[in-house]
Amino acid sequence: MKPDELEQQLQQLQMRPLPLEWREEILAGARAVAPVPSRTSQGLGWRVRLASLYSRFSFLLWPSPRAWVGLAAIWFVIGLLNFSTSSSVRQTHGSSNAVQFQSAMKEQEQLLTELVGDHQAQRAPQNPPKAPTPRSEMRPVRDLMNRLS
Repeated sequence: MKPDELEQQLQQLQMRPLPLEWREEILAGARAVAPVPSRTSQGLGWRVRLASLYSRFSFLLWPSPRAWVGLAAIWFVIGLLNFSTSSSVRQTHGSSNAVQFQSAMKEQEQLLTELVGDHQAQRAPQNPPKAPTPRSEMRPVRDLMNRLS
């Protein structure tokens, strides 16, 4: 018998309903085997998430975890040194540098106005710019049409 013929014969059969007693027995057996959620298992949610995160993270660091931890420690030390030195430099030199920079900028502005300011005042006002001309040397289409007719 071929599988197609078997399927056709099975499709022709009518399904009988299961007795209700069997259904209750099957469900009771499933309930007995299934784990019952308790208060202790509900408190493990964060631990399960932490373990999952740890397994994912360890998979990334798997080839050489000690090298990655060492590299992270070095970057942490570099960051601490950078932060500690930059804050001390800002406290000692920050205010004096800002004052010196502002005074230098004021001096430059004064020199610029002395050098350029008088020449601009003596200049005559310029003529307004002319209207833009067409960039193409093609004649308008109307002129061409007049010639053709």
